[in-house]
Amino acid sequence: MDIKKWFEKFKSIIILLPIIVFSAIVPLIVFTKYVPLNDFISSHWFGEPVSADVFSYYKMLVIIGCAVVALIIMIYKLINKTVRVKISFVFFITLAYGFLILLSAVFSKFAVVAFWGAPERYEGAIVLLSYLILFIYTITFADDMKSIKIIMSSIIISSVLITTISVLQFFGFDIFKNHFFKSILNMLPNNKNPYEVNTIFADFQSYSTMYNPNFLGLYISLILPISFAFFASRKSNSGRLTASLLVYLCVLSLIGSSAAGGYYAVVVSIVLLLFFSFSYIKRNVINVVMLSVIVIGLLLLTNMFTGGRIAGNINILGISNEVERIETGGKSIYIKNITLGDNHVFIDTTDKDFTVINENKSISVLDVDKNEIPVFVYDEGENDTFPGNLIPFRDSEYSNYIITTNDDYSIFAVKAGIRVMYFHMTDEGVRVPGLNNELDILHPVSRNKFLYERPYLFSGRGYIWAGILPLLKDTLILGNGPDTVFLTYPQYDYIGKINMTGKFNVIIEKPHCYYLQLAHDTGLISLILLLSLFAYYFLETIIVLIKNKRRGIWRIYTIGIFCGVSGYLIASLMYDSTVFVSPVFWTIFAIGISLNRLIKTAGKSSKQKSGQI
Repeated sequence: MDIKKWFEKFKSIIILLPIIVFSAIVPLIVFTKYVPLNDFISSHWFGEPVSADVFSYYKMLVIIGCAVVALIIMIYKLINKTVRVKISFVFFITLAYGFLILLSAVFSKFAVVAFWGAPERYEGAIVLLSYLILFIYTITFADDMKSIKIIMSSIIISSVLITTISVLQFFGFDIFKNHFFKSILNMLPNNKNPYEVNTIFADFQSYSTMYNPNFLGLYISLILPISFAFFASRKSNSGRLTASLLVYLCVLSLIGSSAAGGYYAVVVSIVLLLFFSFSYIKRNVINVVMLSVIVIGLLLLTNMFTGGRIAGNINILGISNEVERIETGGKSIYIKNITLGDNHVFIDTTDKDFTVINENKSISVLDVDKNEIPVFVYDEGENDTFPGNLIPFRDSEYSNYIITTNDDYSIFAVKAGIRVMYFHMTDEGVRVPGLNNELDILHPVSRNKFLYERPYLFSGRGYIWAGILPLLKDTLILGNGPDTVFLTYPQYDYIGKINMTGKFNVIIEKPHCYYLQLAHDTGLISLILLLSLFAYYFLETIIVLIKNKRRGIWRIYTIGIFCGVSGYLIASLMYDSTVFVSPVFWTIFAIGISLNRLIKTAGKSSKQKSGQI
């Protein structure tokens, strides 16, 4: 067979390769890259000159490569007039959003980061534009059921691998902690890196190739409804059994991740799935029962095998943890204000107010009326801050407070409930350990008052959002640049960080909300544009499902994708866009739009319904 005939035979698959690599291969890519950081980025990151990136860097490179190939193919076909440009609503919104991405990066104060992305994230403007290129490319070339099946099959195969890795982690075998796999992935010490690269997550926690359990929960919120569609599209019992196992892997992965946002999203998407699939369920009760028995049975067996770990991890909608967090937060001692002096610190809490004086290697404490509060002093006491002097209060009213100092009293710490505040004595006065432990004063910070007073909301996101919202007053048209939150967020909000994390020097890397991320990075107008695109898709899909009652695989995929996209966008209220999950989302979202177009143009010639950008 000559090359021309071979190309003609496999042309359709070759054209789909950028989409398949983008959506199915990219999420699986894991390899360590030691990225040098310039002084500016290093000082705003974690102070290290090199970032050991295991999960993000090479994903970013492949995403850009896929976009370049897709762009070349589209330009070639436009020149040859085998595709044509149709200015649709989707195309216009995508183009406008891409334009705002580019402008936000060009005019950003942090252009390098805005174009290439933050360390260990790498979702800068180039990657965002790559998403859009491949989004349009997928809509253009995934224009028939054969192409859609090929792409969806590749995503399903990828999801099996991703969820299998996460389930192994749940059972206690984490390939990223295994010496053999770490050597393959360049995570062991070498000439470029003298230290072993370790993951930060506990044993038995699932995160797969997604870097973070939350991102795995986001991925499952997108994939789980599609795995149900995969089950419904199987014609044989063996096929349904295979699909049931995938559903089990997805559910167990979600439980292993303990991602509360994923729970919320999956429950909503399943409700939508039941609603739109009601007619299928009525006709196929036995198949649905088979799926339920297999998945529930396997989960019960897994719970027994792991000594009740599923029951321990499961958290219905995250409500129990959230209620506990709110109740605990309401009872906790919060720091309202701290005032630094030459040799003293005034601490204003929601419980007690007092001044700690550190003078002549002696600690004394005064109340708001300047009366001394008696304390004990134990030399070289054992404590949970640092070895030195342990200084509790004599009065039982202050039983939630304790002071510790090092041996020479150059550093002292005040513990208020679960929060520990460190203070350093300097020639300029008392200072706190700030970004990268550099000593600093306390700065005024603009915050959203409602959220700031409720920092425990949504797993600590209340505090993060309280600092993000005031930044949006300057991003109406253009944003601060993609992936620049760690540079624009008020990292000097030391009091807020103490309340949220118990530490002065935590770095806020991202907004933990896709919609705030859009508004901050590329502007409020870009957020409105994308929301309108999502609303258009939802409305169009509902109309298509209502008007077209015919049964078929197109309907199964349409419902599954609709519910998956809904789940993803709900989970995105708590999670960011990332190179781990976004390629899958933009591909599935594009296929959803392509399916709607395919259904609406049914009855027309293939020439009329394909080859449009």
